[in-house]
Amino acid sequence: MRARSASVECINRSMAMDSCVYQHFGRLDAILYNAGYGYMSAVEEIDLVEAQANFDTNVFGTLSVIQAALPFLRDQRSGHIITLSSIGMSSDICRCSANA
Repeated sequence: MRARSASVECINRSMAMDSCVYQHFGRLDAILYNAGYGYMSAVEEIDLVEAQANFDTNVFGTLSVIQAALPFLRDQRSGHIITLSSIGMSSDICRCSANA
């Protein structure tokens, strides 16, 4: 199974969804973000395409959701952004060097 990175389409959907929710309810109280996946590998075995896709999803995907929500939260001067992270760090990662 191949992981998919955050794309411009996903970012645009995130912005559209925030706008749609805001228009429907009149406010955003909380954004719960939990999209991401782990990619672990020894340094010499890192697939750069896979590592980049992982970084795009876990870092830039999170950033795009926050950027989409912040204008609404600032306008209403309240709200929360909750970002959940994986429990992957609780496993044995001594043999792995790539983990975003």
